[in-house]
Amino acid sequence: MPNSALVAGATVTIGSRTGTTSAAGLFSIEQVPAGDVTVSVSAAGYQTATQTATVTAGQTKTLLIRLQ
Repeated sequence: MPNSALVAGATVTIGSRTGTTSAAGLFSIEQVPAGDVTVSVSAAGYQTATQTATVTAGQTKTLLIRLQ
């Protein structure tokens, strides 16, 4: 697996909400309740990565999550 490669088609989970990363490795999940959340990202051939983030109502949150 290459270092710093973007992963298209990875599954992103926040609580009961899920999304899939684009060809650019980006994702968007809307209407996530404000507060601390756990973000999990999984893709074939990689270990699942988990990160905690704080969501603020009405704002966009940018995360950099590395899969290994």
